[in-house]
Amino acid sequence: MNHTYSTSGRPPSGRPLRSRRPKVRASWEHAPSKPPRRGAGVHYGALDLAPRDHYAVRPIEARNDGKLRVIVMGGNEEVGRNMTLLEYGDDIILIDMGIQFAEEHMRGVDGIVPDLSYLKGREHQVRAVIITHMHMDHIGAIPYLMPLLPGVPLFSAPITLALIAKKLEYTPDVKVDMRPIDETTTLALGNFAVSFLGVSHSVPSALAVVVKTPCGIVVHTGDFKVDLQPNDEEGKRNLEGLKALGEKNVLALLSDSTNAVQAGNQLMERDLAHDLGDIVQNAKGRLLFGMISTNVVRLAQIIALAEKYGRHVAVGGLSLKTTLEIAQNLGYISPLPNTLLDISEIKGLPPRKVIAIFPGAQGENNAAFYKLADGELKDMKVVPGDTVVFSSSVIPGNERTVQFLTDKFYRLGANVLNYRTLNIHAGGHAKAADLAEVIKMVKPRYLIPIEGHHAFLHHHAKAAMGSGFPRERIFIADNGQVMEFELDGSGRLTKEKVSTQSIFVDAEALGTVDADTLRERKRLGDEGIVIVHVVLGKDRKVQARADFFGFRSRHLLPKIERDLQQLVHKEATRLASGQAKAIEQLQEKLQEMIEKDTRASPYVSLHVHTGSVTTESGPKGPAAGASRAIPIKVVGKQPPAVQPRGSQGPVAATREVSGLQEQPRGNRRRRSRRNRRGGGGVGRSPSQGETSPPSDDFGPLVI
Repeated sequence: MNHTYSTSGRPPSGRPLRSRRPKVRASWEHAPSKPPRRGAGVHYGALDLAPRDHYAVRPIEARNDGKLRVIVMGGNEEVGRNMTLLEYGDDIILIDMGIQFAEEHMRGVDGIVPDLSYLKGREHQVRAVIITHMHMDHIGAIPYLMPLLPGVPLFSAPITLALIAKKLEYTPDVKVDMRPIDETTTLALGNFAVSFLGVSHSVPSALAVVVKTPCGIVVHTGDFKVDLQPNDEEGKRNLEGLKALGEKNVLALLSDSTNAVQAGNQLMERDLAHDLGDIVQNAKGRLLFGMISTNVVRLAQIIALAEKYGRHVAVGGLSLKTTLEIAQNLGYISPLPNTLLDISEIKGLPPRKVIAIFPGAQGENNAAFYKLADGELKDMKVVPGDTVVFSSSVIPGNERTVQFLTDKFYRLGANVLNYRTLNIHAGGHAKAADLAEVIKMVKPRYLIPIEGHHAFLHHHAKAAMGSGFPRERIFIADNGQVMEFELDGSGRLTKEKVSTQSIFVDAEALGTVDADTLRERKRLGDEGIVIVHVVLGKDRKVQARADFFGFRSRHLLPKIERDLQQLVHKEATRLASGQAKAIEQLQEKLQEMIEKDTRASPYVSLHVHTGSVTTESGPKGPAAGASRAIPIKVVGKQPPAVQPRGSQGPVAATREVSGLQEQPRGNRRRRSRRNRRGGGGVGRSPSQGETSPPSDDFGPLVI
């Protein structure tokens, strides 16, 4: 039976979706040439989700003069922004197109996407983008990067395409040619012949990608876990598929390393059934589940248990409602009548009859689960007697926020359960023992650990060597590091690297924020800003005004004001000359004076003007939290209002003001005290910890 999921107009619920990002501006910002036409490609319109057996883009044509290049474009130094590139001759395919969500110090940044500058000018050589599964660290960059690849088809499983189409409703100007596939599909993509293998994960229809190249077979696992003792047909089929690869002389195995640091074998969903069933059966009050919004398997499991034990289910949060809607449309979840209710409809039900499920178990502060803990949900409040269940393990780096959320629920009188107290979450990634078994089954000539921090890749290699795999045939590559394979099957990890700089997504734009901008934002937040206006009167009287914003040493303001006036009067003659050098030197002296007085390093923005000056007295003490200014009244030409300008910060440009120059922050050679002490690093590819998304609208990063 073919299922059709409409991605145009209103969603099936009849309610228009809120548009968080009405437009996406995607261009080759990091390359100085004309960007491709925005929104180019084929409109997805009414998406036919029936997979085809075969897609022929161009007949496979082996070339005898080339090398296979494999490049991990993202995901090998962090958890997120996963993308792998395979290249032979004039043919390129991309596997996954994920986002990495910004860390706390990346102010104003929504996420980080892979750098495609390596493909600039060769977009026409990209035969396809293949998506392994529906998590945001594998699909989140699609709205930003697909406009750079006009006309390139995107292949994935029907449920994954349905979620992508739903996400693209936020960006209606982005058009993507989406084509459904399944385990029976084969693709002819130039020099590549591609087939697919179903793998177990925490979402349905996760796929491993098997690429036949002129140099040999390359297998990309995507995210996966392995059931070594399956008791269902799907699990048995997946295991047999892995074993069958061992008979095909696999050249290279690119394998998920996310859980390589954990010893043993991963739990399977059936291992959780007993504990989850006990919770649903024995809880005396309401059950409030927090989960990752794309975990269709867990959502179906909770709904089935609710029906078994006579409870009704209410689902909150836009992202989780979207997942439920898609899963129902495609037949993954088929609840009984009256099982699903709106949150507003469960108020009058006995507590023992209620289950409510929310996204946001990683502590995302805009997610429904967090709002529940904060008492911000209109139709539901946590009361003593409720049981709150965190039905997901904590992503590394989120421990503090999850603990903070847990404490909130305890303060409200709830009983809190998590995966540490009971088996209520089975991870979606193979652990060390599973990875070693997969290597034995597939028997690759080369192992390439992917998807994880650098340490994770080494743990994966350690697990492989523990099972007898030779170290010299394990390639632990950085992002962008080129691996080459010859026609005779030999391979090497080269020293060549392509650009994989951090491409930041800031509001609606791609690539308009760089490391310097983030460094300025961080400094403004940590140290504050001092804006100084100096007015030179025609009678050679000089006066200055200083405004302090975000300045922590407020008790020192009177001293700074006195020192400022003395310094300005001392430099009056030099300033009157109008020489840019005099203004620049004053800028440097102001910076040094404030740093000496405060032992801080705020931004100092100097503005010099001409006009008549009269002074007037004013209040000595500002209100708490207000800016402090040296009183001044300027007659004649007024100092312009100073506001931040674009991504360069409030002091980045130089312009003419009344015949003299307004200077940017002088002494560019000076670094802030924080940076001189070895801090900083903003704008580099983050490699420590994982982060959660800014909103539950876009789902979790990874399970």
